[in-house]
Amino acid sequence: MNSVAFTTFFCYLQVLALLWSIWQSSHLFRSSRTPVTALLYTFALISLLLSDLYWIAYIVIRPETRMPFAVNEIGEWAFFLLLAASLASVFRGGIAGAAREMVLAALFAAASAALWIGWSGEWVQDIITGIVCGYFFCIIVRALRISDILSGREWAVLGFMSFVLIILQGLTFVLPQGVRRIVDACCYVLMFAGIIAFYAKTIREWKRQAQPEALFCLCCTIFAWGESCMYMSVEPMYFAAEIAVTAVIPIMTVSLRKVVVKDDLC
Repeated sequence: MNSVAFTTFFCYLQVLALLWSIWQSSHLFRSSRTPVTALLYTFALISLLLSDLYWIAYIVIRPETRMPFAVNEIGEWAFFLLLAASLASVFRGGIAGAAREMVLAALFAAASAALWIGWSGEWVQDIITGIVCGYFFCIIVRALRISDILSGREWAVLGFMSFVLIILQGLTFVLPQGVRRIVDACCYVLMFAGIIAFYAKTIREWKRQAQPEALFCLCCTIFAWGESCMYMSVEPMYFAAEIAVTAVIPIMTVSLRKVVVKDDLC
């Protein structure tokens, strides 16, 4: 199966996950304590769905052709901004002592954008994506700080992994081919270790019956980390990261339901 077939297959899987999640979240408007949260979340999913549908149409019409700056990028930007708004509506207030983490998250997004530009040369697209992702990352770390779901050690590990990942990815531009392959492998180990760690953390907190708001925040974190890994990966590792991102969408929807429904019987 070639890369186009793989891409189409995973797009279809994500479309199915999004359709189910949209159906579930659309029923929360009247029964929720915070309808705005559910509304923003539903529009976020719709935006991502439209992006996927555009991508599927494009690769069917023009297979094996690199997609230029296009509608799917706008759909992804809308998804990040609306999901961030939904999360921010759950965790209200100021920065709540998260100023340092938010600055570091913004720096991570800026460094990531610089890497994307180095890889693709698409300045406008990557700069806008970096700004949007930076806002999304800042909202997430703020919510993580407010929810107090991460321990001090976990914060330190997250910061260390993010810093090392950026440094190693940057080194791939200057290292010789043989060494670059080793560094690339180390990057993938870091990226997927982060995905596994966040999934394990979410499952553990779910079993402990943690606050629904914290679970929703962890699911958003999985999506953000996984999407960042996708942007830093090539096939076939790109598809592995996409599986992780797709799998969390239904879990994120269920966690949102626990946040917004009038009772906790869900």
